[in-house]
Amino acid sequence: GTEAGGHGCRSAIGSGTLSLASRLVSIVRSNEKWKDIPVLAAGGIVDGRGLAAALALGCDGAVLGTRLWASSEARGRADCKQRLADADVGPDQISRNEIFDFLQNSVSSNPWPKPYDSSGMIRNEIIDKWDGKIHEAKVELDKSESQILQDFKWASKGDAEG
Repeated sequence: GTEAGGHGCRSAIGSGTLSLASRLVSIVRSNEKWKDIPVLAAGGIVDGRGLAAALALGCDGAVLGTRLWASSEARGRADCKQRLADADVGPDQISRNEIFDFLQNSVSSNPWPKPYDSSGMIRNEIIDKWDGKIHEAKVELDKSESQILQDFKWASKGDAEG
């Protein structure tokens, strides 16, 4: 669902997790060939209440991604995982947006493909300034002394080349 953190389908063309899960359960269970395929809800499931909602809709389980990413078993930069673990935010501070993937794609040899070029992220100054303004960001990047890429490197606390 579009509530997922990390990379995913843009909100404008995706569906919320619970409405998508409900629809998929109906489709899978009504087809004799597919009825034994497990349906897992994913996106914004962070605790037992989300799992209970998925099970109530007929899902066989749920996938927790970002919630478990900060664990020592998961791959990722330790400083980023620590910032996630230390974050004191609720759902209203999370935004699915294209700006960080747009900036990352502008310097990466492995860009995220459309329409999966959006990320669920904690709101910050870059999101507040550039969310929904990809055209303006493209114009800004074309300037010889563009500040936006420097802001992105600072906000991501690392080299944007990765």
